[in-house]
Amino acid sequence: MPGYQPITRSATITVVRPSDFPDLSPSYKAVSSPSADYGERITYTVGIRNATGALDVMLTFSDTLAEGLIYVPGSFSATGGTANFSILPTLTWSGVLSPTPAITITYAATVTHVASGTATAILPQTVTNVATIAAPGYQTVVRTATVRVHWQSLYLPLILNRRD
Repeated sequence: MPGYQPITRSATITVVRPSDFPDLSPSYKAVSSPSADYGERITYTVGIRNATGALDVMLTFSDTLAEGLIYVPGSFSATGGTANFSILPTLTWSGVLSPTPAITITYAATVTHVASGTATAILPQTVTNVATIAAPGYQTVVRTATVRVHWQSLYLPLILNRRD
């Protein structure tokens, strides 16, 4: 408005999280081999890690095995908490990260042909398996691991023979 000076104010906002706020960003998922052929067994390792230390909040883990993978019976284990494979193809775990801020979960799967309608696919493919880690009231963490199935292999070294 004419004749009035603008008013400018500034503020600093500091967000303070409670000491038990989980930081699950260091959590990971890995697969034993980046490539496999049909019938081969691969092992998944999931590390649930809390960067802020021990955590007394109940965490849950869920992993539905992707099409083209079959769970290997008896292979699901965890260094703490409760591992459950009763609703296959979904594997679940629940527990707390106390007194340690880390849990390791392992399980194996056999690579199979992916059914596509009535035919069975035998072409090269990638199988991406997705795991979720959740703490009630906090953001869910998603981790993936991908396996190349039935891909061609290239063995090195390649030797080029030049003729002058």
